[in-house]
Amino acid sequence: MLVQRGPEQREDSLRTITLGAGDRQVIQTPINDSLPVSGSSVAQLFRQLGIVNVLYLFCAALTEHKILFLSSSYQRLTDACRGLLAIMFPLQYSFTYVPILPGKLLEVLSTPTPFIIGVNSFFRSETQELLDVIIADLDGGTVTIPECLHISLLPEPLLQQTQTALSM
Repeated sequence: MLVQRGPEQREDSLRTITLGAGDRQVIQTPINDSLPVSGSSVAQLFRQLGIVNVLYLFCAALTEHKILFLSSSYQRLTDACRGLLAIMFPLQYSFTYVPILPGKLLEVLSTPTPFIIGVNSFFRSETQELLDVIIADLDGGTVTIPECLHISLLPEPLLQQTQTALSM
């Protein structure tokens, strides 16, 4: 059963703040504030890449880096992309998101904007020349971060607490 919010409920979720000089900003709670439906994709992502690698990808996505998933399985590509977006909740990824990129569109990987893209591992050789792209190999369970990129991880002690909680 779907329940639509009435006008009086919407007004309760709006907050107006003033930054000064008569400027007004309106902040609203998310329209859909329920948890994303990810099935087993988040658990599968952790199984394939491990806790440390997934935390690297999480921090890379939050800091607007380019992330490329490689796999011979289209299902794994889709699940990994969906899983990464799910662990970012309640934040929404606002850049290019393509769970399965066709081989004829590989030039998109050279774009200067951040992305989360999945590509069949058949095209691995075409991705080797990308210098600013983090490559997550789902078949091999590895994450390759180019030397020219620096990913800021969660600050301590939060990083250790997160790793401990995820390992339980």
